[in-house]
Amino acid sequence: MTLPPLPPPPPVFNVLGHARHAPCRMPPTLNSTFKMLVKIIRLKTPLKSFLDYLTSPEGKREFNRKVLPRVDETEWALVTGMCILLQPFNKITGILSGEKYPTFVYALLYLASIHSFLRNDNLFSVNVTNVDDATVGVKLCSRP
Repeated sequence: MTLPPLPPPPPVFNVLGHARHAPCRMPPTLNSTFKMLVKIIRLKTPLKSFLDYLTSPEGKREFNRKVLPRVDETEWALVTGMCILLQPFNKITGILSGEKYPTFVYALLYLASIHSFLRNDNLFSVNVTNVDDATVGVKLCSRP
């Protein structure tokens, strides 16, 4: 038996009284944001190659002179930094979401782990080339 589809979200009225649909029912979570950023970093090389091709004469002909914004190294560094910051939250959320073992008793321990991780003065001093390198140095408590 399948469930019936959900009804559309109720309209949201702006200041002028025009109806608009709510953009989404639930905001994205930190875990989904982390996973999206990881995928973006893993696609860094192909994205850069495609953007270089797009600016070439052959790419301009093939894609009808489409122009896409360039992502500079500062922006890539920001994305990598966000991954470094969100990685422990992603890991601990997964551990504390367990259903087959008690997790509440470990909450304070994991909170202390995140606190010490964020207080590390050398958090961003590592030269990171990909997300896997960025997450190697994260020392958190292992699963209970």
